[in-house]
Amino acid sequence: MDGDDDRTLVERMARGDRSALATAFDRHAAALTRGAWALAATPDAARALVQDAFLQLWDRAADVRLASASLLPWLLAVCAGRASGALPGDPLRFVRADLADASSDDRALCERCVVHRRSYAQAADELGLLTSAPGRATRPGRGSREAVTRDGL
Repeated sequence: MDGDDDRTLVERMARGDRSALATAFDRHAAALTRGAWALAATPDAARALVQDAFLQLWDRAADVRLASASLLPWLLAVCAGRASGALPGDPLRFVRADLADASSDDRALCERCVVHRRSYAQAADELGLLTSAPGRATRPGRGSREAVTRDGL
């Protein structure tokens, strides 16, 4: 199941599958952390942005609608939306290499969300991308910070 695409991972999270969150974390945490470094004033603030993005993903999985194949633009949009103030330089400078193999839609979403500070939904709308509806399954209970990592630490 670790080979699941990001849309499938979101559907699994919506059903309460913590291993799907762990897989998404393993897949995107490094790139998201690099992106958060450009958005945050301190390393602690960058770590908080990453943690919050994955917590939001877990808490809102049933409502997440991806406009492209990758979760990375959605996660970066959450980080950018939570970041305070603007820092000098290219806010995507630390993730440009991660985006090199991404689809043009994923790159455009990241650009609009992070550089132009659009919400994910606004960016998808501006780009004419339809968001896919996740499965409507519900899961017991809502998130905890322990859900963000495989070992609960």
